Amino acid sequence: MSNYIKKIINYFLNAKLSFNLPPKSDIIIYDRNISQLIINSLNTKKKIDVLDVRGEKFYIIILIFNFFNLKFSLKSYFETYINFSKPNFVITLRDNDVGFFKLKLKNTKKILIQQSWKTKYDDSFLKNSYFKHNEDRYKVDYIFCFNKHIKKKYNQIIDGNFFLLGSLKSNNLIKSKKNKKKIDISFISGGDGNILKLTHPKLIKVTEKILSHLLIFSKKNNRKLFVYGKTKFFNDEKKYYDEKLGKKNYTFIPNYKIDPIKLTDTSNLVITFNSTLGYESLSRGNKTIFLNFRQHLHCKSLKFGWPKKFLNEGPFWSSKIDITSICKLIYEVSKMNDLKWRLIVKKYVPDLITRDLDNSQLKKIINSVD
Repeated sequence: MSNYIKKIINYFLNAKLSFNLPPKSDIIIYDRNISQLIINSLNTKKKIDVLDVRGEKFYIIILIFNFFNLKFSLKSYFETYINFSKPNFVITLRDNDVGFFKLKLKNTKKILIQQSWKTKYDDSFLKNSYFKHNEDRYKVDYIFCFNKHIKKKYNQIIDGNFFLLGSLKSNNLIKSKKNKKKIDISFISGGDGNILKLTHPKLIKVTEKILSHLLIFSKKNNRKLFVYGKTKFFNDEKKYYDEKLGKKNYTFIPNYKIDPIKLTDTSNLVITFNSTLGYESLSRGNKTIFLNFRQHLHCKSLKFGWPKKFLNEGPFWSSKIDITSICKLIYEVSKMNDLKWRLIVKKYVPDLITRDLDNSQLKKIINSVD
């Protein structure tokens, strides 16, 4: 038995099977993972169903129907499921899922929402040369992007109606004016450093150098350093930072302890390399610093603010990794008064990540169909 067949059998054996028919719905969310975020953001009374695309659940009747019609792929299963349910829209945050792009539906509109910051380094669509030579472009009815620059990139490979939304989650969370800054300096972790040593040795070498600089700065200036964990299984990640920073010199915050966006709202200063959370934090007016060295190690699209071309140095970002430059940047951003910082945010944020408060454009489209 081939490994491929074994994989398919295991896929179905581990899934929950239902003998019912899929429910009729107005909206189908493609992928159960963080589907609740979409549901909360839409805040609608329309009937919503969630399509499991990771093998969690299958409807036997749909499988039998496809079998007799000689349709054996997951794509065919999803299409039959959606066409049977007859929703007005199918929505996803899986912004690099080939399966969603290829779906051919009868009377259902597809909505794609950008979930994370994009680079050619980690996005299969943007780096795939296939799109440069193929005229058969993917079609998505509505595409919601972070900014106008990434919109232009996606418009080269996808046909559809584009909107500038920013972060769905950030738009849905109102920043409280009563929030007290309980956290001093928040460093956004890139993950377990011991794993990164194996997968990205050059990256982790520079990361550790920057960590040592942050430790020196926090001690010298009597600042409290916090590290916000990336992984759900945080024990190894915490152990790594304990070794590099010393348990008594910082505080590790597991990501289940506090919502990431709320963490940035309650931080005096957020420090990141090039994370989505960093851009979300900046768009919410939080003091945020980008230490932008990764472009030198991987590819130019990892540069701060890509695909717009920014200088290597700016009022809240730097590509230098020496202790003098990093400490100077942290000091200058920290001492800025609120008015000066608001003017900087107003100048740069529109090119990075827009804010459509309460996701009004998305809601308007959803509510346009009765």
